[in-house]
Amino acid sequence: MQEKTFMNKRVFVAVNIPQEIRKEIVGIFSSKLPKDKMKVVEEENLHITLKFLGYFSPEAIEKLKENLLKTTQKKFSVELKGIGHFNGRVLWVGVGKGSSELEKLSRELDELLELKNDSFHSHVTLARNKSLGRKQVSELAEELNRASFIKEFKVKSIDLMESKLTPKGPVYGKLFEKKL
Repeated sequence: MQEKTFMNKRVFVAVNIPQEIRKEIVGIFSSKLPKDKMKVVEEENLHITLKFLGYFSPEAIEKLKENLLKTTQKKFSVELKGIGHFNGRVLWVGVGKGSSELEKLSRELDELLELKNDSFHSHVTLARNKSLGRKQVSELAEELNRASFIKEFKVKSIDLMESKLTPKGPVYGKLFEKKL
């Protein structure tokens, strides 16, 4: 990772979720989230992060792309299901089927990109907590689980994404797509 400068881009590797499933997630859960107490992730920003990388120069991004081309994972299915949270801070949709493939891909990225092997928990962030207590977030997760949300999709690629931070929240853009 490099320093934050004008030329460097803030990047991460992700599995992007098909638009129709993102729409369903928002349709089912958005109205049930207290927007005054939680920062809800915008529909177009819903994804599964494989690796947050930090700031990289244009030259280093080219090297990242070359390394992404070396991934060996084949296409696989992912099942999104269940609502949980990380210590009351982040509310998420979990991954059932496909979580082991996502974890394997995350470890492969660690090796290819020469990164520290961090723990990995596959999920889609729904919202970030601004002011609810941990117990309230747990109760909200229990309530949202009553929707019995289960959706499956085929992972056909991984994407190198740019994250531009703005006062209204992050804006993501795809820099590179690696087909599986």
